[in-house]
Amino acid sequence: MSSNTYRIILWSSVVGVIALVVWGMVWLARGGGQPKVYVPGVNEILSDDHVFGKTDSKVTLVEYADFECPACGQMYPIVKKLEDAYGDKVRFVYRNFPIPGHVNGPAAAYAAGAAGNQGKFFEMAGLLFTNQAAWSVMDSGTLATALDAYAQSLGLNMDKFHADEASDAVKAKVDKDAQSGVKAGVDATPTFFLNGVQTNARTYDEFKGEFDKALQS
Repeated sequence: MSSNTYRIILWSSVVGVIALVVWGMVWLARGGGQPKVYVPGVNEILSDDHVFGKTDSKVTLVEYADFECPACGQMYPIVKKLEDAYGDKVRFVYRNFPIPGHVNGPAAAYAAGAAGNQGKFFEMAGLLFTNQAAWSVMDSGTLATALDAYAQSLGLNMDKFHADEASDAVKAKVDKDAQSGVKAGVDATPTFFLNGVQTNARTYDEFKGEFDKALQS
């Protein structure tokens, strides 16, 4: 065997081992090999939950998220595409899970909750995620102006919006969502549960596969 051939075989083996290691790390990070466990309470939808889609569906996707979380913002187009495709078949539930250090996250959550009291929660959520890069770095005064602009663009009653935005009830709902997430073992956002079982799906096709399977079962 020539030295060149030996080197080619050696480096091919090294590359192959590295590829296997990387694949294994990704597989483990995505929950590979871990049994799926039903989490009690997550799939129990309450009257004050933010629900989009078919409210009586046998398939429920619960998302714990933070409006200021960049990963949640990146997931938004995928979730929106799923809502558009499965809204008449699947029940989508959004729950707040504010992340410490995201200083504008709570204000955004209160604004979304206030919009929800006028039937526009998911519309406000869309504006918040779409414009996340802008409002997430604003100071409190500029942020308030931006949130008002989003509310006005949705045609909300601004007096009611301001009152609800500052209300104990809206703030309590955000806290209630967060507490349910803690009980469910949520430690990062976004975290998704499909019919009470945490899913590591992150692409449209991965979610579609799980949705279709659940709908057919």
